[in-house]
Amino acid sequence: MSDEQNKPNRLKAVLRWILKSPVTVVLLLAFAYFGFQAYVAGNQPLLNKAGMIAVAAIWILWFLLRHMFMLLLILLAAGGAYYIYYTNLPQTKCEKSGGVWNEKTKICEEKTGFWAQIQKLWNEYKK
Repeated sequence: MSDEQNKPNRLKAVLRWILKSPVTVVLLLAFAYFGFQAYVAGNQPLLNKAGMIAVAAIWILWFLLRHMFMLLLILLAAGGAYYIYYTNLPQTKCEKSGGVWNEKTKICEEKTGFWAQIQKLWNEYKK
């Protein structure tokens, strides 16, 4: 009874795999075809073995490129996060030390109270 229940599940799993990775299935079938021609049928073994090597090389290249794209995206995201963090590093250090970052002059200033800021604005106004 359990064998009868597992057969449809296996068939569904194989069909899902075929639909999920059609390039891999085509390359697998091409590899099997060239292998059959070279080793079983004996039709031009040298040419069919070269075909097998070519299909294997294409398969490896496909695998690497498929996964390299994801790796490239991950590296780009990590590099962007690193860049954003380090471009704001002086501002972050200033705020951690208790200062205030001045956007105009791009320097760290000492934190001042309300009246000290008004006095500073008054002195700037006088000049």
